[in-house]
Amino acid sequence: MKGVSVLVVCVAAAALAASASARTLHYQVTVAVTGPGRVTAPAPDSTSTGIDCPGTCSALMKQGTTVTFTATPDTGATFSGWGGDCASAGTAPTCDVSMTGQGGNGSKSITAGFGVPPPPAQKFALTVKRLGDGAGYVGGGGLDCGHVCSKQLVKGTRVTLLAVSTGNAVFLGWGAPCSGTARCSVTVHSDTYVTATFADPRRPFVDALPGAVARGTATYLRFRAWDSSGKSRELLTVEHGTAVLAHAKVPLRRVSYARVESLRWLVARTAPGGVAQFCAVAIDRAGKHSPKSCAPIRIS
Repeated sequence: MKGVSVLVVCVAAAALAASASARTLHYQVTVAVTGPGRVTAPAPDSTSTGIDCPGTCSALMKQGTTVTFTATPDTGATFSGWGGDCASAGTAPTCDVSMTGQGGNGSKSITAGFGVPPPPAQKFALTVKRLGDGAGYVGGGGLDCGHVCSKQLVKGTRVTLLAVSTGNAVFLGWGAPCSGTARCSVTVHSDTYVTATFADPRRPFVDALPGAVARGTATYLRFRAWDSSGKSRELLTVEHGTAVLAHAKVPLRRVSYARVESLRWLVARTAPGGVAQFCAVAIDRAGKHSPKSCAPIRIS
């Protein structure tokens, strides 16, 4: 009986010694991960355990070793940064921790945060086109336009455009969404198209506008006209391939580019469907002709 008692006491003493040795020779490392990512670290030796941690996990790391912890975000996520015993590493992808210090209490605590970045800002194109036979400059908001210019802008960006005629040219005005001849301020909420028209004052100018009509119904052929004298007459045609569907002469009258002129046209039931061309030429008192301007008109 005495021999048995001695054996029990020896086993218990050995267990206590082993437990004390583990507490002395290893640090308890706790890792807490928040967000879409994980932290990994290799075991520094055969007596330690490694870390592969989404969520919260812990491991024993041998005292006196240095362990490298690696933060890996999930696909589409970003690493926000370290905390706890890795706080000094900031947002670096790795953090080295020495299993020493802390008054010998044998523990380390590490936190790591991950997040999903906001979606990229939605962008739309602002396109500015210079029309007419006169020379001029259009720019503003980072745009410096020749004949056509375009820029991708974040949705909601407000741009102020300036049009300046050069030489003897006359600036006639902006197209929608702007109007008039003052500066054009436009807020980009979708792909936006703006025109600026310059005219040569030595001859009239006309701008045919697009339209649509059903066969057997009436529509209005719409155009803008300008002349430095204030008056012009127009020749209007609607052409479908080689066929002329309509022909009209607008008499000499006062015109203003700021105003849309129109002429009623009744489309025959037998007219071919598809896209036709509505064309216009302006003629001033002296008989000078404008460049021919054409726009599509869809017949259904």
